[in-house]
Amino acid sequence: MMTIALERPKKTKSAQIRKKFGYPIINTDVQTQEFPPAFLDYLEQVTGSAIAENFQEHLPGSSRSKWFKQTWEECRNYCTTRPAFWTRSTNDAVDLATISIPKLLHERLQEAGTDFAVV
Repeated sequence: MMTIALERPKKTKSAQIRKKFGYPIINTDVQTQEFPPAFLDYLEQVTGSAIAENFQEHLPGSSRSKWFKQTWEECRNYCTTRPAFWTRSTNDAVDLATISIPKLLHERLQEAGTDFAVV
């Protein structure tokens, strides 16, 4: 069986706390995030470039990425808000990958002190 997890510490604070309980921990609010470049490439392959571009343009929150390209006047006129920095607040590439790759998330559940997760 092939694994994609990198060498990671298994004794995180969460895992240490988990060991104190005598019952399984079930996380019913696991958040994941699609990896936009891969998702958009797939969408374009399946539906064509026109639909993929339309999807990007009309996706809720799509204006967030526009903030970086707009002038202050455009931001004000279009009420474009700056994207939240905390949605991907990590310096650890493996943590960022974990929310995008289901198999890696599964492999790291114990590290997070979780036995089962509902995604």
